Amino acid sequence: MKWMGIGLAALLVVVAVLVIWKIPSRRDAGGASDAAPVPAQRGEEKNPEPAAITLTQLWDIQQKYFQQIKSFHFDMTMKTGTRPEGQQGEPVWERETRMSWTVDGEKYRIETEFLKQATATSQKAVYAFDGSHYQWLSGPRLYVEKSLDPNQVKYSPFLGSVPLFMPFGFAYRITTEKGVPTLRVNLEIFKSPETWAAVAKTAQGIQPTRMLDHDGVLVQFAEREQAGAKLSQQVFFAKDLGYFPIYTKSAGTTAGGQMTGHSRVTETKAIGSVLVPMRFEDTSKDSQGKESVTIMTVDPATAQVNQKIDPAVFATLVPQADIDSGKVKVVDTDALMKRRR
Repeated sequence: MKWMGIGLAALLVVVAVLVIWKIPSRRDAGGASDAAPVPAQRGEEKNPEPAAITLTQLWDIQQKYFQQIKSFHFDMTMKTGTRPEGQQGEPVWERETRMSWTVDGEKYRIETEFLKQATATSQKAVYAFDGSHYQWLSGPRLYVEKSLDPNQVKYSPFLGSVPLFMPFGFAYRITTEKGVPTLRVNLEIFKSPETWAAVAKTAQGIQPTRMLDHDGVLVQFAEREQAGAKLSQQVFFAKDLGYFPIYTKSAGTTAGGQMTGHSRVTETKAIGSVLVPMRFEDTSKDSQGKESVTIMTVDPATAQVNQKIDPAVFATLVPQADIDSGKVKVVDTDALMKRRR
């Protein structure tokens, strides 16, 4: 679907930069800084002590983190802006996006409102997958995809921006399905042994270190090509947070040149045994020195994990009365795409 490809292309820019994560167990536990964290030095030690955990054990812990999650819901706000090269302080904010996430296994519903600062305009949309087909509500039109292979639509492009998934960006994978780049991200993917087996193949080593006021281990990943970009990453897992990935250093080469990225979570909330990022900042710098800044803030009052969700939430985007009256027009995307071919 052409309109899905547009959304995904925009997201791939974000994914190529990826993330550096700091997830403290309390608000701003490690402090905020624009500088990248530096591993603690061990003097002239030539042979650092071995890590207290193996890579195999580490991937097992990550998989089990997701296996305890069946569903989640929260509202959040995402602000994006830029800083010119060398500039410090508050960015120039360009866009604000408000999102409401509801996810249950492979099913999802995402309500969005895009606000442009310069024009003071907004645009609302709702996206949903009920386990069999995809729907997209934009203005007075409801787009319904009935015949497309569900495997192509259960990985909504927007799921790559879920704060619960973002610390695990090193495990993101992009595949090409029927010629369409697809970001394969959802709860079931992260629960799959195949996902962590693929991650294990790219891990080059593990060593103990201290970052962001946490002891833990640093894992270096081999460079890989993704969405036309070459990407290398280092990920730090905090021991006192159950080896949760709280820091990822990413550097990539795209058609536009070199890019680097840094981000920090400055607030979290433990919901049962699940650590959920509540607020984080992400910065990325391109080859010209221009810095892009993204701040995501989750409303803690709305955060829920493993609560029962009515299946109708994913299947019904508008009242039937609105369709019957003509207030909302249903567009069969199968027929639409056939006419465009």
